[in-house]
Amino acid sequence: MHTRTAFVDDIELADEWLMSGQMIIRPEQTGLSTARRRIRDIAKRLDLNQDETENLLLAFGEALSNAYRYGCPDHESNLIQVSWYVEDGSIAVIVRDDGAGFDVSHSESSSRRTNNSLGCGICLMRASVDEVNFDFEEGEKVTLKKYLPVNRLPI
Repeated sequence: MHTRTAFVDDIELADEWLMSGQMIIRPEQTGLSTARRRIRDIAKRLDLNQDETENLLLAFGEALSNAYRYGCPDHESNLIQVSWYVEDGSIAVIVRDDGAGFDVSHSESSSRRTNNSLGCGICLMRASVDEVNFDFEEGEKVTLKKYLPVNRLPI
C-alpha cells in the first residue's frame, strides 16, 4: 500500500514539474545537455508532435547558446537559469543569464543586410516558436512561447 501512495505522489509531483519549474545550470556541456533533455521531456509530456518539439528545441538551443556565448563570460562563476511554465494554452521557456544585453532591432537588421551571424539566431528563434521576447533589466532574459494545440492542452 505504501508503494502505491508513493506512486500517486510521484504522479502529482510529475504534473507539478510539467506545469512549471526551473533549473540553474553551469555553462558547460553537462548543464546544457541536461537543460535540453528537460525541455524535450516536457514537450513529450505535453504531447507536442515531432515538428513542434524540434522547433521548440531549436529556439531553446539558440537561446541557450547565446546565454553560453554572450551571457557567461566567466564559465567558472556565471550561471544560466532555465525556467518554464504552462498556462493559457501555451508553454513558455525562459533563459536568463548575467549578460549585458544588446539592441535586438540592430542585430536583426544587421543580420539581414550582411548575413552576419549576430542576429541569425534571433531570426531562427522567431521562425521556430510563436513568440520571442527579450528583457534586459536584470541581465539577459529571453522568453520563448509556443502555443499548444487545443486538443492537447494539459488538464
